[in-house]
Amino acid sequence: MLSIQKAVLLLDEFHLAEFKRHLEESRAELPLRLVDATLKIGWEENDSDDLCKAIYKKAEPQEKRKFFQLAHHTFKLTGFLSRNYPSYLLHNISRIEKLINEGKQKEAFRLAEVLLDVSEKTEDYTTAKSVLRFLAQHSYMREKKSEAVRYLQRNAQLIDNERALNSIYLYMRSHLHFKDKSTTTEGETEKHLSFFAQFHGSESFAVRILGRYGSCYTLHFLNDDRFYSKETLDELNALVDELEKAPYVIFSFSDDIELNIEYLKLKLLVGWLNPDELQKAAAEILRKRETPGFWKNYINGAQIAFLSIQASVLVSRYAKGYRKNWNEDLPADIREQVSFYRKACEEILSHPSWE
Repeated sequence: MLSIQKAVLLLDEFHLAEFKRHLEESRAELPLRLVDATLKIGWEENDSDDLCKAIYKKAEPQEKRKFFQLAHHTFKLTGFLSRNYPSYLLHNISRIEKLINEGKQKEAFRLAEVLLDVSEKTEDYTTAKSVLRFLAQHSYMREKKSEAVRYLQRNAQLIDNERALNSIYLYMRSHLHFKDKSTTTEGETEKHLSFFAQFHGSESFAVRILGRYGSCYTLHFLNDDRFYSKETLDELNALVDELEKAPYVIFSFSDDIELNIEYLKLKLLVGWLNPDELQKAAAEILRKRETPGFWKNYINGAQIAFLSIQASVLVSRYAKGYRKNWNEDLPADIREQVSFYRKACEEILSHPSWE
């Protein structure tokens, strides 16, 4: 069973509806068809040919290549759930418990194996740890000692990864908080860099990304000259690329790590690029990403910074309101840009809490 099949079958009614809505709004027609076909086939032990035929009408080598690309792409689109609902898999723990209490051990064990695979792939440690504890106890009850030990050893590794994530967040909040910046000295730079460097080789994708981001953020926070180097820009670009390859990996809810990295990149480019290139870079960031829902509750400073760059350039070149019919003289592409940014600003201002 493919990862996307497992993920879809693990969704409850609400998260399935949200995911399908996201696909519809993104006009992702083939991924949506794949989701519907997966639901129709369900948990039956069918090979991928059935799903391939449901999408492409046949399962010849050429169609299967396209199908596997589609399956991989659709699983990446579950990043929408990872960003907006990072606990979207957790409800399955109750499903397992219910099945066990109903005497349906086979179904419970199968659900647990599928859930473990997806929760580990997405690095949903809360769910994965619960599954591993269940499987370890399940193995112990069946007198399979080595199997139980294996599950508990893996659980211990996930606990270590989770502890590492907490350590990174704790360190950043304790030592690199903007309100304490005036009391931070440049002499602490190497100490901070050394702390984050220990996580660069972690087996956990999230730990590696946060550790490397922490190193870049340290240089920016302390205004170290190395922040404005080509090496730092290359590292930020590499982080963006890695996040784009694995958008389904779960970070802490309301931690927009992608936006944080893009913001550092833009801060670096401010000193490098001319206004045209800077505007282009900011525009690309604003247009390519979907803003996670949790930003409705907070002021998105990075987004406002990106918009301010657009405003500065557009005002300097096209603000000719003193002329009659000035708006009609705007090039079509500029008018479209203004409309896009205006809508983004209206969405920010629409929240009464900002008052």
